[in-house]
Amino acid sequence: ANGRVQYWRSEGSSVRFRVSGHVPLELELNGTEGCSIFSKGSVIRGRPTANGSMIYKFPTRDSFDALLNCQA
Repeated sequence: ANGRVQYWRSEGSSVRFRVSGHVPLELELNGTEGCSIFSKGSVIRGRPTANGSMIYKFPTRDSFDALLNCQA
C-alpha cells in the first residue's frame, strides 16, 4: 500500500479496514482473486499483476471504512 493502515479487522470471509495516505491509494494484496472492495458506496475491483497479486486503485487518498469481501 502507499498509505498507512489505520485498522485491519477480520470479519468472517471479509476484512474491514481503513488505509490513508497523501496520494490516491493503491493496495497490492495476495490471495484476493475474486474479491471486491466496497468503500463509500462504490465497488473497487482489483486487477491482476504479473506476480499473481491483485492491485486495487482508489480514486481518493483514503479508503474510509472499507470492506474487502471474498466469496467462497
